[in-house]
Amino acid sequence: MGSPSQPIDDLVNEFVALNRRRLYGAPPLGVPELERWQTLRQTLEQRLGDGFEGLLAIVERRAHFRFPTHLEVRFASAAELCSACLENISEGGIFVATRRPLPAGTPLRLWISVADGRAEMAGRVAWVRPKDSSSGPAGMGIRFADLSDEQRDQIAQVVSRTSHRAGHA
Repeated sequence: MGSPSQPIDDLVNEFVALNRRRLYGAPPLGVPELERWQTLRQTLEQRLGDGFEGLLAIVERRAHFRFPTHLEVRFASAAELCSACLENISEGGIFVATRRPLPAGTPLRLWISVADGRAEMAGRVAWVRPKDSSSGPAGMGIRFADLSDEQRDQIAQVVSRTSHRAGHA
């Protein structure tokens, strides 16, 4: 397992790279790499579990770790251009807190702040949480669509930077 003194950024970066290969198969993971991926996942669950209430339950249901954040995102549908706050981000998508979520299935253009400007990418509203929900703030879960390798790298950098800013370095 990762050393207790090993910086969380290093663990996240290694996990993200292996997870990307596990999900997209470019190139596929061998047995030793899959075992390392499992070890990293367990380590991250242990180290982040205390800091992020409920993260372990979420991780068990998802292919990607989600990290809390408050980055600005701009998004455009065919009908409107909006700005909102990201509640969390992962390699697979984002949750956008907004009182006016768009309907599930709506295709979007997204602009997310990254280290060297803004990353532009496509997404689709995967699900909606109404404003009267007791499970959290109103908003929408957006799944990234058709990401290039460069866009995946940009998202991985944002995820790493987000985990660092949250005090897990």
